[in-house]
Amino acid sequence: MRHGQLTVAILHDAAHGDYLIVGAGGLGREVACNVESALANTGRRILGFVDSNADALRQFEHQYPPVVASPASFVPSPGTLLLMAISDHAEKLKVAAQLEERGGVFGSFVHPTATVFRTATIGRGCILARDSGVSANATIGNFVLLNGYAGVAHDASVGDGSTISSYVDICGRVSIGDEVFVGSHASILPGIRVGARARIGAGSIVTRHVAVGATVYAMPAKRLMHNE
Repeated sequence: MRHGQLTVAILHDAAHGDYLIVGAGGLGREVACNVESALANTGRRILGFVDSNADALRQFEHQYPPVVASPASFVPSPGTLLLMAISDHAEKLKVAAQLEERGGVFGSFVHPTATVFRTATIGRGCILARDSGVSANATIGNFVLLNGYAGVAHDASVGDGSTISSYVDICGRVSIGDEVFVGSHASILPGIRVGARARIGAGSIVTRHVAVGATVYAMPAKRLMHNE
């Protein structure tokens, strides 16, 4: 889905009125605050959260809409768009698949301050936080979190379910696999390949390809362990 279509689908598609956020943890609360500001004066609203913990927002009551259902019991309703806010990579893909099988429709949220070039491609279920950027011909997969001030440069790709933390710099032609975590302030240099389920520590400078399931950390990044 290209950015021009994406913006319409998230905020102005007549087929979808209100929103539910899947996940009521810290990420869910961040997404709620971001979306509320974008929905101002649109007549649309966040109906609540879908979370397995009915008490997830107890200490924040009156600050957020309620948890209305668990993923196991949730029944999608026409005209309601789902936004994914589960931080665990495998869990969010699992829950997303379950809800989509029951007819749930996920949108992607692009913060009004984010910059997405017209030739970039964004999948479904993504969250692009404030001041993030996706450059020319870059590809973002499904259910990706691109946190604040993170940037994905030209011709780079980010796989399904991955998390790109704040202030991360993904340079041109980088390829990131599915379910990868990249910590805050990390830099991945041009042309690097990062295998699926890898973890890159905060502040790392990645100068070599990263194997599937590996954890790397340091400047330049060094391999510490293998996750599988």
